[in-house]
Amino acid sequence: MVGGSWRGALFGFGWWVATLLYAASPREGVTLPEPPRPQAGTSEVGLGLLLKAQYARETGDLAQALAFVEEARRLQPDDADIAYFYLSLRIENVEENAFTSQPERAEVLVVLKEMLAHFVDDYRFPLMMGSLLIDDSRWSQFAEVEDPERHLLRALELLQRDASRPQSDLSRDQSDPSQNQRDAAPDQNQESRQVRDAADLEILVEVHFNLGRYYWSRQRYADAAEAFEWVCARDPRNTWGYYYAGQSYENINHLRTALRYYKQFQKLRLDEVWPGKPPVDLNVSIIQALLEPSETALQDLAMLGSNRRMLLRVAARFLRVERFQLGIQLLDFLPASDWNTDYFNYLLYAHMQLGNYDLVFELCRDRLVQSGEPAAQDLFFNHLLEAGLLAGHYQEVVDWYERFPELARREENTLLSAALAEMLLPDREVYLVNRLREPGMRNAYLDQLVEDFDCYGRRVAGLRGLLDLSVARNDALGAIQVVAEDFDPFDFEKLPEPFKENTAFAAIQLGFADEGFALYDSLLAADPENPSLNNNYGYFLADVGVGLRKAEFLIQRALDAAPENGAYLDSLGWVLYRQGRYQQARDVLERALEIEPNDPEKLAHLGDVLAALGLYREAKACWSKAMDLKGALYFPLLDKLDP
Repeated sequence: MVGGSWRGALFGFGWWVATLLYAASPREGVTLPEPPRPQAGTSEVGLGLLLKAQYARETGDLAQALAFVEEARRLQPDDADIAYFYLSLRIENVEENAFTSQPERAEVLVVLKEMLAHFVDDYRFPLMMGSLLIDDSRWSQFAEVEDPERHLLRALELLQRDASRPQSDLSRDQSDPSQNQRDAAPDQNQESRQVRDAADLEILVEVHFNLGRYYWSRQRYADAAEAFEWVCARDPRNTWGYYYAGQSYENINHLRTALRYYKQFQKLRLDEVWPGKPPVDLNVSIIQALLEPSETALQDLAMLGSNRRMLLRVAARFLRVERFQLGIQLLDFLPASDWNTDYFNYLLYAHMQLGNYDLVFELCRDRLVQSGEPAAQDLFFNHLLEAGLLAGHYQEVVDWYERFPELARREENTLLSAALAEMLLPDREVYLVNRLREPGMRNAYLDQLVEDFDCYGRRVAGLRGLLDLSVARNDALGAIQVVAEDFDPFDFEKLPEPFKENTAFAAIQLGFADEGFALYDSLLAADPENPSLNNNYGYFLADVGVGLRKAEFLIQRALDAAPENGAYLDSLGWVLYRQGRYQQARDVLERALEIEPNDPEKLAHLGDVLAALGLYREAKACWSKAMDLKGALYFPLLDKLDP
């Protein structure tokens, strides 16, 4: 039913009057369909006025219909059916008159509030209020203090309370002398109950649908997903229920579930022979490409080639979740005439993440001399120097840096790339390195790099900078290859001190855990109280799942030095989780998140802990937020969130 106007549930009075007629007919032994039910005290005069009002309404005379209902209401002010019919006509009259004065809307809401207070156990009035406020801002502007969710939940509570009563409470009355006649007509009773159940379900679906819309408007997508899922489970032909369920689940990163709902929406739209293509075709193609990258899935997105803005948005989405090759393939659909700075920004980023440094270097070298736009020049200049450094084109990096002094001044961070390249050119003077010593360029990292240059020489300092850059880019293999240019990465005695920790990190990332742990042991032997070393070593032990008691000791030693360090608390929480001490782990991780509430690693860890405690809804919320914050976590967590 939902998918048309919600007013169909509120203002479809034909069936309502049919119920009154049915009540007046001499059919004993039949339980009246509910809801709604006429009040037991509805007089013949009141019933007659309602019938006249319905006739006037059907003939288009709303003013006369209102006059009849107002008279009925005057005669029986405590009749909920009359009050509901009256309000419905008032609202219908307001909606049909486009130029209705705003005070009339406000007046209707005042009456509705009075009815809410008067008929406290009638679900129809909170349902009407909640639905009005959600459906049309022209109503909600007069009820800022009203909470649609509260009204809809109240309607739901009343409906479920009514539906949960034993059947005998609904249809049997031991004092009624006609009860035996009712028992003699079980088929009629059963038919009547089925009508009532269908009516109840239709209204329950309406309430949940409106709740879902409200949650969606407040970006409470998890709540919206639950509401629309409820709708679809009870009303399998609810086309828009599937659409909004898909949208809600996609917004909380339940891609597989979203895809199922989108596909059902597509099917229902085709069954209903709606014109045009379903509006979720693009969503389906994007999700299929993300979940199962294939030429077929990608070709479905070729239609985006004519819409640069949309194509770039989808490409950005692919890159954010580290589907770099997919993003590059999508960008290929954009005609050269539509290439802009955003296009090159995404393209260069994807190739850098894939380690295609030579390709980026060549592309930027060609584009830099052609571009006259400052933003594009800065983009190409930055990537040219960084990619050239990582690709080993040291002389060209220095030459290009000197060729564009204006860009070099505008982009001061490029000095580090050029200085590192200069360090790795054995026969070149080191005037760029000396610029790193200038007061305006000083920071802790550059100070350490210059100190390494003075202590270990230009080659070691240059390789150390390359090693740091590779680790910062999460390129563990590239980091080991940098070290291997001059040293055996696992010859601890000969490995320069500045290389050891990042080499240990890269080794562990590549699966050489024992070698990495041995490097950490040698580092701690020289500096046993170093908080960072203790924490990092302990965390890696916990992450691999070995030496958990040692890991806890190391991390606790780090915390003794910095008890409010969020990273150290996260490490402790993680080792407690690995030990199966879930409640303690939860307490510690929640403390860590109080310090750094948007840290994706901490959120992912807390999600695992909450899942181990059986708190799956809370766990999924943590995982989903972590996925939004860090693309590298997206697909590992997707298998937990939405397997």
